[in-house]
Amino acid sequence: PLSLGERERVLLRVVGEASFGSVASRPVVIYGDGGAGPIVSMSPPWPNPGRDDFRFMLDVPAGKTASLGVYDLAGRLVRNWRYPAGTHLIRWDGRDRHGRSAASGTYFFKLSGLASNQVQKVVLIR
Repeated sequence: PLSLGERERVLLRVVGEASFGSVASRPVVIYGDGGAGPIVSMSPPWPNPGRDDFRFMLDVPAGKTASLGVYDLAGRLVRNWRYPAGTHLIRWDGRDRHGRSAASGTYFFKLSGLASNQVQKVVLIR
């Protein structure tokens, strides 16, 4: 049995490979305090490290819009998007906003514009 503290939450999602690519279930959030309402969730990117095709799931609650940016280690914005409410499969092809290939290195996906920011790290290998 799962035991959560009053202020803890667990996000459960099943991710798998199919003949046509990766698939993921919708997330199920379990609240230790009985439920504080919908939250924005961003799954860990896969593959990580990767060559040029990072994917992850993003869930934005109804009535909200999220901003997603890719930043390099120096904090420079490499690429950005805006997403409306819903579930989205995000793909980053390793390119900047001008279509140029980003250099090998560590990058951060930062989700903002909502109650709290979330960050995921990826390593791009060229």
